[in-house]
Amino acid sequence: MSNSRREILREAAKAKKAKQQKPQTVDDVFEEAIEQEESGDRWRLDPEKCYRFYDKASKAYDEYLAAKPNDFDAWFNKARLYLNMVSNCDMLSSKSNQYLQSSIDLHQKALSLETNSEAYFNLAQTHKYLAENSTESGYEQLALPHIQAALDACMKCSVLQQEEFLQKKLELEQIFFSGTANIDFEKFHANVSQADEDSAVLLGEIAALAAGTSSFMDSDYENLSQLVQSVSEKYDVLKFMDWHLAREKRLVLSGQHSEQAWVNLLQVYDDRLSQLPELNLQNPLQASNAPTKPIHIQLLCDKADAFVDFAETLIQAHMQQSSTPSVEVLTRAWNIYGQAAKALKLASTYDGSRTRIWISRADLEIQRTNIPLAIAENSKSVLLNNAKVMYERAYKETQTRKTTRTFYEIVVKHEQLQTKLGIIPVTCLAVIPNEAKEDILESL
Repeated sequence: MSNSRREILREAAKAKKAKQQKPQTVDDVFEEAIEQEESGDRWRLDPEKCYRFYDKASKAYDEYLAAKPNDFDAWFNKARLYLNMVSNCDMLSSKSNQYLQSSIDLHQKALSLETNSEAYFNLAQTHKYLAENSTESGYEQLALPHIQAALDACMKCSVLQQEEFLQKKLELEQIFFSGTANIDFEKFHANVSQADEDSAVLLGEIAALAAGTSSFMDSDYENLSQLVQSVSEKYDVLKFMDWHLAREKRLVLSGQHSEQAWVNLLQVYDDRLSQLPELNLQNPLQASNAPTKPIHIQLLCDKADAFVDFAETLIQAHMQQSSTPSVEVLTRAWNIYGQAAKALKLASTYDGSRTRIWISRADLEIQRTNIPLAIAENSKSVLLNNAKVMYERAYKETQTRKTTRTFYEIVVKHEQLQTKLGIIPVTCLAVIPNEAKEDILESL
């Protein structure tokens, strides 16, 4: 067969396949949207590919909604899709905020058509993400209304969940007693328990943001604190660790608590790590396949974050009493930073491909140089050069994802570090858009 004949048949086959796959009805369009969204979910470890699938899903939902504008499921799915785009696609803060605001509008449209606990749960998450973005960018006042909206949505979700579960239970009991079908009540109750836990943990995360916001009224905070404390007692302390740490920070800075309660919370990480089977680093294959490895890494990273926050709070609390913390306090903070660095180093030893850990290690090395101690000044050159190597390792791990926020962040931080080191001329790891650079600089 000639090459031209093969090409003709190949093109004909492609055209036939495309014609077969093209949605034929409005309902087909809806199914196509779901399939594209699920494909994006499967590729969430590749943010750029994930985004391409999500974008196709968004366009398909738009096409479907143009034909069926009162379909709750479609509005809910598209609202969830935008929330997942922010969670999985590693986008710039400015773009992330746009999608989150659109997600809020879409959730509210869905809720105008049908009252639903899942929609309120997702709405609470969306407001929480916007509050986090505002706080990280230094705009605490912008975070406050989102925190309050997130709390409101979360409480509505909890109330609706109980109503929906009760109604579902009655329906299942009727089916069971009619003898028309067997009902797995154990599975039903497990689903109810999981949903209760998810909404409780979300409440704790939002409350942690509120605790860290100075503009959140003390009277409102006290009421919220009592509610979360009663809810959190039912669950593992680690699930509410963000809340416990944020609460202690607020109490320490206000002078109501000593640092000991915080120290006791930090001990929880070591206690849990000691309960896990040790990873055999002498056998890399065995260590990489260990089922507890992700738990080890997450605990180590969380421990590092908690220790860094503790060191910062320690200095801040003493600065409220004196403009310059004592050498004793600064030395203690230096040692706490060292413990955080040790935890992150072990985490990167367990998995050297995790870009975010390398970035955190580099950030921490730079942070340690800012402590006004002789040991920090003497170690400055070594710490900054360590940070440079770590940013370069992070770049190596993410250089195939050149349109992600993480990639831009590494490039900007590496460039800034060279200025600190006095390197002239500065060598950029990559050329990035001005918009991306400005977005990263605003959040630093």
